[in-house]
Amino acid sequence: KEGMSFLSFVLSDGQILVAGTGLYPVTDDLLATEEPTMRVVIGGTKAYFGARGQVTTTKKPDGSWDFEFDIQLPVRN
Repeated sequence: KEGMSFLSFVLSDGQILVAGTGLYPVTDDLLATEEPTMRVVIGGTKAYFGARGQVTTTKKPDGSWDFEFDIQLPVRN
């Protein structure tokens, strides 16, 4: 099944906001193991205000998660 997610990564210099869909096994409410899911960066706060890009999320077999960020920040004067 496909589900919609909203994620907020709270960092010392602001937050990164992420949204998108992912494929979830019918028997679980978490993403399938070792199936990378890409979601869009929809913005952020403080140092990440105006951020754009994507985050790839992968659930590992040991139950841990890998988050890979590809973010562009606006040029500030």
